[in-house]
Amino acid sequence: MNKLRQLFKLKRREARRSGRVPLEMLLRFRQPEQTAWCLGTASNISSGGILFRAEQTMKVHTPIHMNYSLPASVAGRAGLEVGCKGEVVRVETPESQDGTFLFAVKILGYDAATR
Repeated sequence: MNKLRQLFKLKRREARRSGRVPLEMLLRFRQPEQTAWCLGTASNISSGGILFRAEQTMKVHTPIHMNYSLPASVAGRAGLEVGCKGEVVRVETPESQDGTFLFAVKILGYDAATR
């Protein structure tokens, strides 16, 4: 986890506890009781949370598992694979023509397999 915090170069003066990196990347997510993964597109990320869009809807407080590959521009090397667990803390309903939901997820922990 300290390695990921270093990647995001935390700024102590920010209102949030961790610095956010704007980026667009694909991610996979699912609720713990589901076996099938859904696809989403991240808008920004930090060591403590992620903001992404997806076609499926979820409610606030929904626990989810996520997998994504950080780009070299963020990770410093190509394809840092990240697995983590989180909780949906905000949901915005579709207002744009693409019909996707916007989810803010608090990251609760990283999988041991993150490399």
